[in-house]
Amino acid sequence: MSEHKNKQEHHIKTNRHHFKNIGRNAIIYGIGNVLARAAAFLLIPLYTRALSVSEYGMLATLITTIQIMVIFMSAGMRSALLRFAKEYETSHKLDILIGNSVLVNLFGAIIVFLVTLLFLPQIFNHLLHLQNSREYLLLTCLAALMQSLSLHMMTYYRARNKPINFLFAGIALSFIMIVVNAILLLIFHLGVKGALIAQIIAYGAIFLFIFFQVVFQIGFQVSLSHIKEISKFGIPLIFAMSGDLVTDASAIYFLSYFRTLEEVAIFSIANKIAYIANMILILPFQLAYEPYVYSHINSPEIKTIISKVLTYLMLAFSVLAFAIIFIFRDLLTIFTTSAYSPAYALIFLILPGIAFRGVYYIATSLLNIKNKTYITGITVTTFTIMSVILNYIMAQWMGIYGIIIVFLITIIGTSI
Repeated sequence: MSEHKNKQEHHIKTNRHHFKNIGRNAIIYGIGNVLARAAAFLLIPLYTRALSVSEYGMLATLITTIQIMVIFMSAGMRSALLRFAKEYETSHKLDILIGNSVLVNLFGAIIVFLVTLLFLPQIFNHLLHLQNSREYLLLTCLAALMQSLSLHMMTYYRARNKPINFLFAGIALSFIMIVVNAILLLIFHLGVKGALIAQIIAYGAIFLFIFFQVVFQIGFQVSLSHIKEISKFGIPLIFAMSGDLVTDASAIYFLSYFRTLEEVAIFSIANKIAYIANMILILPFQLAYEPYVYSHINSPEIKTIISKVLTYLMLAFSVLAFAIIFIFRDLLTIFTTSAYSPAYALIFLILPGIAFRGVYYIATSLLNIKNKTYITGITVTTFTIMSVILNYIMAQWMGIYGIIIVFLITIIGTSI
């Protein structure tokens, strides 16, 4: 009996140690993500003063395009690296996993480059209101490639359970991004091209630093016989990862096409400010909530816990939302110029949708507990298709307010 009791106590202590490590790492990864995203927010004063309103609208359109390109270039390789790292490490083939996943990234980049430069210039001439958008598209493709490769190599730190390295990489990325943007925009006055070049330099520097570090530590090898395994796992994730982005991108594209780049700029500023609530509360909540719920599925108190969590989340969000509205009543004029003043009213309208992202995470966890992930897939796909159609109609009819209405319908409808 005493031996059995000692084993139980050892098991409990081991579990506590694991949970403590998971919780600590989640916090560090959360901080790293926030710092990496914070650069986009801290660049607002620089962009709004160094660029005209229409130029900022153009940049916002191209940054959205970069995010789409990254998904297709990466082809789910970040998830594949996380999934197979332990297995390949055990069989002493981690260098092959790194080499193959980078190769798939490069192959995806070649396809994106060809499609973009051969078939999309005419479309982007209309979206960007330019006679020739090919040079901008080339810079956009290069920025997407560097971002895809750097984020992939940063995932190596997560796969090897090195959260501190991940954190410092995020800090370095933000610092380089801000400094290089300041130099290219304020000193050389390169405009939108300068902002794109800054992304290429910042992400490229992080990629090269981590890549050579990894090559020095574990090597780099390509094995075509192993590519099928990670490609089969990663490529289907392209569609799973693109739901929210398709909704956001269609809103930006249709607003730019049917209205003006100035409206795109004003909407983008309002969206970034409203997403502070997502960065500060909803994202950290997701990181902490999901592991806890899934580890307590069989607890008799789980329903009560989830209901309380939802209540506390909404109360916390309400306080944060009021704080954002109050602070940016005056701060918006400091962060931007008077041309962006219409963005303040839009923040009020976007914030409720951000709140329902938290509701969405809770809703999906309830379905996942019952292994009904197909409901999530069907729901997200249905509302994504609907959002594209509605954005096409509402962008023409009501402009910015139309696409915000579609955003609210999509996220609230999906969550419910």
